[in-house]
Amino acid sequence: REVAAMAARADHTPAESAERAPVAAFVTGFGSFAGVSDNPSARLAASLPDVAAASAGPDRKWGLESCEVVHVSRRGCLEALDRMEANAPTDRPSVFLHFGVADGSSCARLERTAYNLAHFRVPDESGEAPKCEKVLPEFDLGHACKAELDCAAVVDRVDDPARRLTLSDDPGRFVCNFLAFSSMKRTAAWNAPGTAPKRLAVFCHIPALRVLGEDAGLQLALDLLDALAAEALAST
Repeated sequence: REVAAMAARADHTPAESAERAPVAAFVTGFGSFAGVSDNPSARLAASLPDVAAASAGPDRKWGLESCEVVHVSRRGCLEALDRMEANAPTDRPSVFLHFGVADGSSCARLERTAYNLAHFRVPDESGEAPKCEKVLPEFDLGHACKAELDCAAVVDRVDDPARRLTLSDDPGRFVCNFLAFSSMKRTAAWNAPGTAPKRLAVFCHIPALRVLGEDAGLQLALDLLDALAAEALAST
């Protein structure tokens, strides 16, 4: 019930300010799944629209187009990506920032790489538990996809005095990796030679709320969106 309420709060309609922003921003978190009843990425996605609106200033380069809690399943991921793609503008850059939880981690991790491998240790919320299956059939099993942005530069741009954010090349092989790989490949297809403006996708794992804290997680999301918008504008 609580997750459903958070998902409803995260159903964000683009504001007029978002339409005027140089970069369109799309954010997702995940709902509950096996062993994680209170997913911090769902709380982040539910709270971010209000926090972003309250903290907006004239120098902000991005506007929040949508922010939603994704059902923890392959179908949930693909449906969310379809919605974001349908709403992404064609006349200005877009950034797609996906959050998930890494329970047990001591810091947030920006994932530079995702893999064409669905190997679920537990069933997803639709009851599916693929083993050694491809995420996308047109690529080799295990094919590594790199984010089409300088993730190290993004981390450097983030104000991180407490070292809240590190780089990672291991998003797991569960639904987080499924979403990351699918989103990265969609933006890569859009960014084919001659296509403009740029679209960037990246996945960020965050630790449990008891480690990061909700306020720190929201500030991290704002900092990441600032950094991603700067990257998108610099590469367009």
